[in-house]
Amino acid sequence: MPLRDLAMLDEATFDASNVRVTDGCVVLHGSVVDCGTSVGTARLPVTLTVSDAVDVTVDLAGGTGDLVLDRVEVTPTTVTLVGVVPARVVVTTSVQSKALLEVGTTPIAMRRWGRWRPWGTGGPVVLDHRAILKRLRTSTCPECGHPWSEHSTDPDESLTMCSECAYEHDHGETPPGATVCFARVPRALVEPRSAFARTSPSDDPPVDRGAPAAPSTGRLFRPTVSSLREACAALAVGMVSTDEVSALAAELVAAGHDGESLVALASLYSGAATADALDLTRAALVEAGVRPVDLEGEEVPLLALRVACHGFLLGHWTLRAFSSWVHREIGHEGPEAAQQLALVDDELDELDHRHIAVGPSFRRAVERLAVEYIEVTEEVAHPFPF
Repeated sequence: MPLRDLAMLDEATFDASNVRVTDGCVVLHGSVVDCGTSVGTARLPVTLTVSDAVDVTVDLAGGTGDLVLDRVEVTPTTVTLVGVVPARVVVTTSVQSKALLEVGTTPIAMRRWGRWRPWGTGGPVVLDHRAILKRLRTSTCPECGHPWSEHSTDPDESLTMCSECAYEHDHGETPPGATVCFARVPRALVEPRSAFARTSPSDDPPVDRGAPAAPSTGRLFRPTVSSLREACAALAVGMVSTDEVSALAAELVAAGHDGESLVALASLYSGAATADALDLTRAALVEAGVRPVDLEGEEVPLLALRVACHGFLLGHWTLRAFSSWVHREIGHEGPEAAQQLALVDDELDELDHRHIAVGPSFRRAVERLAVEYIEVTEEVAHPFPF
């Protein structure tokens, strides 16, 4: 494992509950957060080793047993590990020693949409920061012509504007006809070529597995049971009418799906009450062996936003209409997975306040967010059989 300096590590946390001298060494195992890996922010394994050890004392000050390392103090006969929260591990050594920090290159977990997710590919991901910075400084953005180093490389900041474009705008130096650039740094510039194909999701739209939106026809829903779940959520928030849900049910019946409730939903009279359509839709899902939508939990906003994303990507909604709906119906108190899209309306307000025109790069950035949202919520749209 590569050696690291403590100054390079963030949240280096070690288990100090059972520290002892073994074969002349004290070894602590833990984890560290690295924000610069090829998959973004990742939690990596880390090992701290002090050699030439003869004794060790631990003072956790009544803590939990974890040592969040703040600094290392070395004397000719001791190495002291000092924690952020009052905690101290003092290693007595036979000669002057030091603490070696080795960080593993295979993550324990990766952070996506504000949550830690287990790492499942098994591939190494740690980046060579200097090589990446050189690539960013020596290559330019085709949208604005500025070096890619002026753009954010944080995958969670898709709407961050080019800093040089922002400077030009604020100082009245924007070239005629140009707009502020929101292009995202290409993944090929910030990820190792060997790890890119193995560990990173594609920039292409997700493969459609029965979810709404058929780009070739412009239809919002396809005749699948999974689409019926999303239509149920969209109906619950008033995005679609009972007639549209009934029409989808009729398509499902025509496609060979059956069930008493589905037929009743397909035969529902025009302008029927929303409550009646919701009851029949949930019953039809149960009859089809699919878990019905939980009208009281997070499933409704998560699924409804998938429908809104498809509508936006198909061109049914303008950028402002889409962002306003998300901000109003989902908001900043909504599900964590939706928060990147909930911020778009705030970004547009800020651009309006600064009199910055919204160019095509901003819309493309929002489209990428919509595609990514559809990808990360696939499990909600396609649950296990009921």
